[in-house]
This record gives sequence, C-alpha cells and structure tokens, in this order.
Amino acid sequence: AAKLAKCEDGSSPDLSLCPGYGQRACPAGCAGKRPLAAAQEAYERALAKVKRKDLCPPKQVTELLWSCDKAKSRMPKEGHPDEEAQGILDKSVETICEVDKLSNQMDIFLECGFIEQYLRWTTDDSEWIPEAYVSYVGGKRHS
Repeated sequence: AAKLAKCEDGSSPDLSLCPGYGQRACPAGCAGKRPLAAAQEAYERALAKVKRKDLCPPKQVTELLWSCDKAKSRMPKEGHPDEEAQGILDKSVETICEVDKLSNQMDIFLECGFIEQYLRWTTDDSEWIPEAYVSYVGGKRHS
C-alpha cells in the first residue's frame, strides 16, 4: 500500500488543496485553507505591516511581499541602495498595475516553507535578495 502524505504535526492534510494528486502534503492542505482564503489572509497581514521576524507563523501558508498596492508591499527603507531597484521594478510594471484585471497578477508571495531561507538572505532594511539564479523555459516562437 502507498504511504499517505502527512503534515509536520503528523495529521492528515486535505489533499484536495494540494497539487500532485496527494503525493505529498502541502502548506495549504495542512493549514486547511483554500488558496484564495490563504491569499486573503496574506493581504490582511500585509496591510498590518507584520514585522519580518514575525512572518509565517504556524498555519500561515503564504505572505505577500510585493503588490501593485504599495500599502501592502514590503519596501526597502528610505535611502537604502535597493531603493533604486525597487523604483525600476515599480516603473516596469506601472502599466500592468493600472489595469484592474491584471494588477493582482503582479502579487509576489513568499511560500512559508521557504521562510528560513528568506530570513537568511534578506535584512530588516531591505527584503531584496542581492542575487539569484533565474531559470527560464521558453515556448514556441510567438506563443
């Protein structure tokens, strides 16, 4: 018999909330939160300006890091060198952010399973990561 996926606390996840046909437990399945409910909770926490050290408490699935809505975004402190990079990002998505049907597609979330790495590579002054490896898979031309 196949071994069923379990949450960290040993409980059974709601596998209908997990990708991969229940091959492994996922944060949403273990928290019992549908993706939209988890996102709504992340939006509320972003507006509350949760401190970096308090991100991803138990049962939290995701945290909103950046959004077209600046009130919800985690920005570098004023005068920090990453403020320039933030300005470039903001300018590059300005047109998309002006279109209501597209603006939520620019929301950037942290999956709470990666909180340790996030805290290791970011600081209280700026949550920009100095460098990253980016992988890109291309499709057919004009696809």
